[in-house]
Amino acid sequence: MYVRSTEYDYWRAVAFDRYSSEGWQNTVGEQARAALGVGTPEQARTPLEPDQGLPLFDVGGRIEVEQSFQLAEDRQDDLILVGGMAQRVSIPTLVEHNYQQVGAQLEPNYDETALIVAEEELRAGTTFTVTALVSKVDVESLRAAGADYPQWVRERYLQLPDTVTQRTRERAAQIVNDAGAVTPYDQAIAIQEYLRTFRYDEAIPAPPADREPVDWFLFDQRSGYCDYFASSMVVMLRSQGIPARWVRGYAGGEFDAEQGVYIVRENIAHSWPEIYFPGVGWERFEPTPATYTSLPQRPLTSIFGEDTSENGQLAGGPVPDPSRFEELDDGLDIVERGVQPLGGLANQSGGTLSALIGGLLALLALSGGVLYAYWRYELRGLSPVGQAYGGMILLASWAGLSQSAARTPLEYAAQLGAALPGQRQTIARISAAYVAERYRRGGSADLPDAEEQRELWKALVRHFFTSLNERLYAADRRRS
Repeated sequence: MYVRSTEYDYWRAVAFDRYSSEGWQNTVGEQARAALGVGTPEQARTPLEPDQGLPLFDVGGRIEVEQSFQLAEDRQDDLILVGGMAQRVSIPTLVEHNYQQVGAQLEPNYDETALIVAEEELRAGTTFTVTALVSKVDVESLRAAGADYPQWVRERYLQLPDTVTQRTRERAAQIVNDAGAVTPYDQAIAIQEYLRTFRYDEAIPAPPADREPVDWFLFDQRSGYCDYFASSMVVMLRSQGIPARWVRGYAGGEFDAEQGVYIVRENIAHSWPEIYFPGVGWERFEPTPATYTSLPQRPLTSIFGEDTSENGQLAGGPVPDPSRFEELDDGLDIVERGVQPLGGLANQSGGTLSALIGGLLALLALSGGVLYAYWRYELRGLSPVGQAYGGMILLASWAGLSQSAARTPLEYAAQLGAALPGQRQTIARISAAYVAERYRRGGSADLPDAEEQRELWKALVRHFFTSLNERLYAADRRRS
């Protein structure tokens, strides 16, 4: 299929809630059937007219994105795909969701939607649009989300059968303890990183009939395909009291810059875990180290600022437009359109500049060990490319040069390059690689690989503080 979207995502088809040694089951439809007293799960699905909204509540840190899907082949299951949380669909649909008791009333719970199907058959050439709420929530917010889970989450998404072995539970606890992870987010990252040390292999035997599959994968096989990685992460998370579900759909695909679409082929059908965070909803994680997968790229701190919307959805600035990423073909070229100088640093008061300089000197005086530990903590879970870009943002933010919501990564690179002209090319390379990894699946041959990315980052760290301090000092002297 072809997907046109300003945001890269995975395309979810079905969410599964119940685990057993036989595999995963979607029991949401059966629970809805029992709640309504109808004959089949299909009869319990809610029909929606085109563009009729789904009332959602856990939508913190999300932006509204239109995703257009064009099918290249018939879909025998008629499933509607979505990246994020479906808010509206342009064609008639049936939604399989659960219910919850609110006082004396039985209320639909669209936050627990397992799947959406089209009322009409989905054939090759069919086009439909999903208006989705796509997560842009930051790491800091996920760490602060807490564990005050709604009852429906506690009841169904911590479920584990007695067949899950004790050593599986103990291994999950050991991973979390060894990482010093306290929050559910950091515990999830620790388990994700552990699983990504295993080998991806589609040609593995089936587990022995007398073995629990996750136990066999973790302690004997230690290699497998996405179903094993996702199942293991969900099981281990649940054993630690973190609600999670197993979902199936497609990885994001490869971005075609000429057409401005993601090309999604059948060979990237995929399964992955989603974790529930209070107020935010379901968040994707990626434990499978396959070439077609990608780790979620989350900002370290909020890029939106304060929540100013009425429904709790964080208001954000413009999102990157993939049609602009043709500019990456020149490797080091950075778009200068609309880029402002660095917030008018040279025109600020001498006191502000002196404070910045003093802050930088104080930062350099910190213990190297403490600084390194904090740095690793902030950037954990990111790819080498993501770590380089995230580290550059973190370094700049400490100097008061944070990325604003109104600037794309390329524009922010031009902004930093204007402040650090000696490192303009390095900043450009780091930013170009990040945008390519995040938005152009498949990358580009003229962009740095992981090893070059690390070398670029080392060069930037060596020169960043010296160059910035000299610039601020010169501006301060001119002001005086």
